[in-house]
Amino acid sequence: MNAHDLIFHEELFAQTEGWTPVYADSRLTQRCRIEPRGAMYTETRMVLRAPVDAVVAKLRGEWTWWRNGRYCNRVERSDGTITYGHFPFGHNVHVNSVMYPPLTLEGGGVRLRVEISDYMTGTTYSDVIPRADGSSEFFSRFSRCWVSGPYRFLPYPGHIAMRIHLAAERGRFIWPRGTGFVGLIEELEPPDRGQQ
Repeated sequence: MNAHDLIFHEELFAQTEGWTPVYADSRLTQRCRIEPRGAMYTETRMVLRAPVDAVVAKLRGEWTWWRNGRYCNRVERSDGTITYGHFPFGHNVHVNSVMYPPLTLEGGGVRLRVEISDYMTGTTYSDVIPRADGSSEFFSRFSRCWVSGPYRFLPYPGHIAMRIHLAAERGRFIWPRGTGFVGLIEELEPPDRGQQ
């Protein structure tokens, strides 16, 4: 597997045209595009005040940082893949995940590819890019995913799932709040105990 294989749709993520901004604050930005048949492309982008190796270790470790979710049945395989189940909201919605060994990007970056199935199907990946100040630029992307579970019969399932997915990643889903990358930030950026 090459870091620039077609499944990552890098040419699409490099564009600005055709994307819909979903959310932006001083911490992160989110955008999406939905194909006519409901396939989703989403991107959450933020800076983490932690080096690349620390971010990658959290992403490849057990997702105890994903608050209010449930991570189960983790198996590390001899080929470097990791399989696990993930309930992003703790129950009901479930994805089976296969995380592949890290891919090296130019300039010391790392890409982590995950193939998901069950309630959602498709390719997701995270890019972690080093910055000069020792922090990391972090991208979380759905790269052509679609609703494949029982909710696929809802009207406009891609639009609904995209909104729920991005709200959960930024910790602002109606219930439970504080899930997603909020926990990743808290664990990678502990408060300076010397400051009051």
